[in-house]
Order: sequence, then C-alpha cells, then structure tokens
Amino acid sequence: MLTAATFNPDGSGYTILPIDDPTLNVALGVWSPNGARLAGEGWDDADATRNGMYTRRASDGGGLFRVTSNPFGGGHDIPGDYSPDGSRIAFVRTNNFRKSGNAAVFVVNIDGSGLRQITPWGTGGSPSWSPDGQWILFDGRGFLFVVHPDGRRIVFGMYLSSIGQNDIFTAGADGTDVVQVTNTPEDEDAPDWGPHQN
Repeated sequence: MLTAATFNPDGSGYTILPIDDPTLNVALGVWSPNGARLAGEGWDDADATRNGMYTRRASDGGGLFRVTSNPFGGGHDIPGDYSPDGSRIAFVRTNNFRKSGNAAVFVVNIDGSGLRQITPWGTGGSPSWSPDGQWILFDGRGFLFVVHPDGRRIVFGMYLSSIGQNDIFTAGADGTDVVQVTNTPEDEDAPDWGPHQN
C-alpha cells in the first residue's frame, strides 16, 4: 500500500496519512485552498475499476472520498490543482485504450459531479488554476497553454508530419470536431484566443 505523509517546513510534525484499505493506494496530493483536504491519485493493483481521484483530510488522512472513476482500461486520474475557491479540481486523465496521445485535462466538482474534458487527448499535463480562477495553465507537446475551465472550444498548434509544418487548429473542449484554421507554407504555433472568446 502506498500513501502520503505531511510535515512542517522544518521537518517536524511528520504524519503518515493512513488508508483503512489493504489494497488501495492514494499517492501524493494537492492541497485544497483552505488546507483542510488533499486530492490524490488512487489505484488498486488488483482491481483497476478502483482507479480514480480521491480526497481526504490533510490532518489525519480520514474522510476518504472518491471523486472520479477512470473508465479507460486501468488509466489514472492525477490531480493537478484545486480551483481558487476550492469547488473544483483540474486533473490529468490517462486513457489506456489509446496508443498515443493518451492524456487530457479534465475538471470536476469536488463532489464528483460536473466532469468535463477541457483539452483534446494528447494535449494535457500538470494543470494549474490562475489565481482568479478564469484560466487553467497546462503543458503539452513542449509548450504551455491556457484554457478557460468552461470554454466550449480550444485553439492549438499541431505539427503535421505529412507536410513537415505546424498549423493552427480548433477543437471542441472534448477533443472532437477538429478544424484546421491555417494551411500555409510557414509554421504557425502557440495561438491564443482574443478577448471575449471561448
């Protein structure tokens, strides 16, 4: 069993956060804004249906609550950051059914409701909320991107190996409906929406 521990900056107060379950692992974690809870990646080596994201009290590890369930063949849900108001969590979901581009950023309410994919598969890692809660920063393909947590579409640059160049695309927030926006001999990359766009 794998779990996490907390301690003070000077090394004192080392506290292991126990899990009252012999096969469930809940690793690492991100702090809620008020410091009361930790969100961590959870998995069971013997039962992949238990994979998902869990929260628990930061003080003693109690109050374990399952927030998400990863449906993709033993994939993982890895928390990135709580929203500034503590109501939602941005996380990376991996999809073991995909051979490549198997990670995307999702957002979910802390009670497990309102699950929403906000980046296409293959464009998501280490999500972090802006202090005002209006943006989520994430890395993908060697670049940093921002997206609104409730946006309907995203814009991104993608390298086309067939022609050896980068062009600009948009897609639905769930990765569907990919539309190529540019097709020039030059490379276009690192796009961003102007004001008042989703």
